[in-house]
Amino acid sequence: MLQSRRRRRQVSYRSNSGINMRLWKNIAVGILVVAVFVWAGFHMIRIFSPEAHGSKVPTSLYVRDRGRVDVVIGGEKDRQRAESGLKLYDGDRVITDGSAYAVLNFFDKTRIQLDTNTDVILNEVSMGQDSSVISLSIENGGLFIESGTGSNIKRKFTSRRAHFEVPPRSEVILGDDIYVFDSSGPGVNVLVTISSRTFANVIVGEGQQLIIDPIRLKEVKEEGGDPYELRSVLDDKILSSNLYLASRQVPKEEIIIKEESAAADEEGDFLVVSEPVDGELVQGGVVVVKGSVGSRIETVKVNGYDADLNDGEFRKEIALPEEESFSVDIRGESRDGLIIAEQSISLSQDINPPDAPVILSPGGSGDTIQISDEEFEISGTASSDAVGVIVNGYRLQKYVPGKKWSYIADSKLGNVRMGENIYEIVAIDRAGNTSDTSKIMIVWKAEPLVQIEDGIRDESEYIEPGSLRVIAPTKNGSTFITSDSEVLIEGETSADTHSLSINGFTLTLYEPGKETWNYIAKEDFGNYKDGTNRFTVVARNKDGKILDVVKYLIEKR
Repeated sequence: MLQSRRRRRQVSYRSNSGINMRLWKNIAVGILVVAVFVWAGFHMIRIFSPEAHGSKVPTSLYVRDRGRVDVVIGGEKDRQRAESGLKLYDGDRVITDGSAYAVLNFFDKTRIQLDTNTDVILNEVSMGQDSSVISLSIENGGLFIESGTGSNIKRKFTSRRAHFEVPPRSEVILGDDIYVFDSSGPGVNVLVTISSRTFANVIVGEGQQLIIDPIRLKEVKEEGGDPYELRSVLDDKILSSNLYLASRQVPKEEIIIKEESAAADEEGDFLVVSEPVDGELVQGGVVVVKGSVGSRIETVKVNGYDADLNDGEFRKEIALPEEESFSVDIRGESRDGLIIAEQSISLSQDINPPDAPVILSPGGSGDTIQISDEEFEISGTASSDAVGVIVNGYRLQKYVPGKKWSYIADSKLGNVRMGENIYEIVAIDRAGNTSDTSKIMIVWKAEPLVQIEDGIRDESEYIEPGSLRVIAPTKNGSTFITSDSEVLIEGETSADTHSLSINGFTLTLYEPGKETWNYIAKEDFGNYKDGTNRFTVVARNKDGKILDVVKYLIEKR
């Protein structure tokens, strides 16, 4: 009986235990399922919420009143002139001309100064819960970047040669190359690309620079070298670059400066000059002075001239004197002409022109070269302060400061003609100063149509003998004796003349039918030397037949 009862208790005990275990398992599974759904729902909300991807935030544009700054908004195609305070968003574009500076102020206190001749696109500017993004494409030019303090913000910049990731609390100049003045952590991560393919990954630290030369990088990699070898210590020249100096001269609180000045003086007697800044290095032929005044000021004079005054804002454009340092006096007057407030600012400018360009090919500066190729290149170098090179009035569009310049001459382009072609090359700096002129003469396809020498032809074979004459520097065509290094030969010819040549070189500036002509004999041109100089002048009609020939001698002693 006892055993029977014990067995029944044991059976009963095992049965209850199994039920409890199954219950607890079901409860655990239920809790797990609920947890999974809660977790999934939470992440679905995060994925589809705007904050997860970051909400779009505006970027403020500040324009310094010099040169021109344009913007392209959204999907528009036309460029429009920008004004300070404009709010920019993803896809917007900012373009500065050759004398303009602009500043972009971002939500995290990142501040970017655009260099002159710069073109940037805002790819993405967003602020999210977990991370935020500032992403720009540098289509042309350069940027001075002062990054904010936020560590969860990706600051990404793309140029034609590389991708850059700038850490917080950094100061860098970016473009085709990179210069790091200050940086938190190891430095700026640079991903060099060639033909849209990743080529090298280099970290550029504080006080370093990386000149991104894809050809040199490729050579280093093929030779088994380390791309880090191409880093170098910051060149002192970058500290005197116009972009670096401009970044130090622009006030950091550009947009609100007027509000602060107005609040500082409740009596209406204040006068605040917002541009230019005292001590600033200005460029170009003019500078715009502007600022704000209190309500008691009725007239503003800048260097004695009335400025435009509207709603407390004044503006005056003044021409720059030809002095390296000068002052600008601004005076605010009452309706009765009493001086209520005045201010003087000191400015400076670069009036020293760059060195003349150096011609390297197809000859040197001052050379005379004979060429018969259909197309040829003139190339050379310019000084480090040159930002442009001009050839015969045409500014080279692809010139990169500090690099070699080149110019293509081709008869199809209309920039070379048969005979003598003189190419004048000058350099221009950021201040608009132009250098002395470097010259090269190219004699293109100027082979004589007929070789004329003594005894080959006589006067009876000419169609209009006696119609061609030399009238200067001697009137009767007699030998001219001189010590001058340059001589202008002048003459007369028949109205039937279609072309003139001297020693086989066609006079490209002679116009058919014109009865006067001239020719410069000059040592630098290679057509004039010490001793006896013989000049054979040939006049031809439209059929190429010889009208007349005259010979002339110059003795240089």
